[in-house]
Amino acid sequence: MDKADKAMYQDTSVSTFNNSAGAYRHLGDRTFWYMAAQNMGTGAAFLFLAVFTRMVRGMEFIPAESLALVDLIFWITFLLAGLSLIVGYTITKLIHSHLGFKLGPDALKIKRGVLFKEEFAMPYRNIQNIEIERTVFQRLIGVSTVIILTSGFEHKRTSRGKPENVIPLIDKELAIDLRNSLLRRVNVQKTIDHSVAHQYHA
Repeated sequence: MDKADKAMYQDTSVSTFNNSAGAYRHLGDRTFWYMAAQNMGTGAAFLFLAVFTRMVRGMEFIPAESLALVDLIFWITFLLAGLSLIVGYTITKLIHSHLGFKLGPDALKIKRGVLFKEEFAMPYRNIQNIEIERTVFQRLIGVSTVIILTSGFEHKRTSRGKPENVIPLIDKELAIDLRNSLLRRVNVQKTIDHSVAHQYHA
């Protein structure tokens, strides 16, 4: 690849993906809160139960001798709610901070995992297309799933059993920018590959 090809290959049109320092790009704030809602569901359920217990305590049909038991249930569920919410938020923070991607010079790189960290790359020359999928609820929240279709690697999975070519959650705007930037790089890579092959056969 000569200097002209390398210059053409540099895609700086989307400042969102400026990874000159080698940093991974996280998947967005809405993705964080979407994940947090999933991980904090148990805490929310305990909190609802605690509020319900407090409301029941004030009702006339509760006998006086049962008030102590109702108070005990309230404090137990309230403490469980607080603990579950803190644990769920912490887990989400850890998972989200260890999820990311960056556009390297030759490949899309993705990292994931907290205890079992994984990093892998998808060369631009293998990428055939990029699809964005959203459920109805994901549309309301503003998040997406990005599926990267590659040649010969559609069903390849990581050591944890998850598909390599899927970013399961990412903010909608980031998903669109990633797709557009990847398609530009893929097209340039194919042009360069074709040019190199042509020069070789010439």
